[in-house]
Amino acid sequence: MPRTIQLFILTILASALTPIDAGALNLFGCDPPREPYCLDLPFDNEYTARSCRLDTERFIDQTTEYITCLRDKADEATKASNDVVEKYNCKSRGGHSCR
Repeated sequence: MPRTIQLFILTILASALTPIDAGALNLFGCDPPREPYCLDLPFDNEYTARSCRLDTERFIDQTTEYITCLRDKADEATKASNDVVEKYNCKSRGGHSCR
């Protein structure tokens, strides 16, 4: 997938997560990436521009990993919820050895 599309997708996903406290998400074991500090500094020369580009690409990769982690945690929570519903349904039908 081209980087431009990745940036667009990540921007949309990041905006969806904005209202959520990033520190709270870390409780799930998913570490949100930090925006490269170089974006707050001037590009004094070609080296600093290239270095910041690499930091930005690394940030994109880390954001992708972060999103994957959140999805994995959401999948785990969904499975746990479905297991509880299944157990409840079993018990409500009179089952005694429901898992």
